[in-house]
Amino acid sequence: MSSIPVFFWGLRLSSYIFVRHTREDYRYKEMREGWEAPGTCSYLTKSLVYVYLMQGLFSLINNGSALYTNLYSKGDEILYSDFIGLGIWFLGFSIEVMADAQLASHLKNPRPGTGKFIKSGLWRYSRHPNYFGEAVMWWGIWVIACGVPFGWTTVFSCLFISLLIRFVSGVPFPEKKYATNPEWQQYCAETNVFCLWFAKPNA
Repeated sequence: MSSIPVFFWGLRLSSYIFVRHTREDYRYKEMREGWEAPGTCSYLTKSLVYVYLMQGLFSLINNGSALYTNLYSKGDEILYSDFIGLGIWFLGFSIEVMADAQLASHLKNPRPGTGKFIKSGLWRYSRHPNYFGEAVMWWGIWVIACGVPFGWTTVFSCLFISLLIRFVSGVPFPEKKYATNPEWQQYCAETNVFCLWFAKPNA
């Protein structure tokens, strides 16, 4: 059951990134240039460790709930937890897709007077709704795993990706990049950083 939503997640995200990024992502460009500075040996070593080994480990942890379900689920019976998990996953998937579409539309045809940063749609209630949707999806996969004996123990999987996105690999990059921008500072005063929450128009 968990393999199907994970497949659609990977297909959608890879397609989106392929279409959106026509050149090297600024985050990876910064890492590459930092690795190249000490010399070729440093670049190759860090590429092996961070791009291949660490990413492989992170992928294994992130997919912990899905892998556990595939390994230990028995029979073809669909449980109520499957429906709940799929519902949560679909909610997160919808949030991420909508947020990405709204951002792409803003970047392509920014409305006059709206400023550099998108502050409409889901982006009015979170500065990073796409990342929030991503995290929600993996909690849905965990709920599906809870239908398997001891599947609840794989909570580390969704907790790991949520903390990683929020504090390490996702949210911190743009937060740091635009920290000194007055428009961004105003946006921060009005809008929650991660979870969808009520806007503060009078901040």
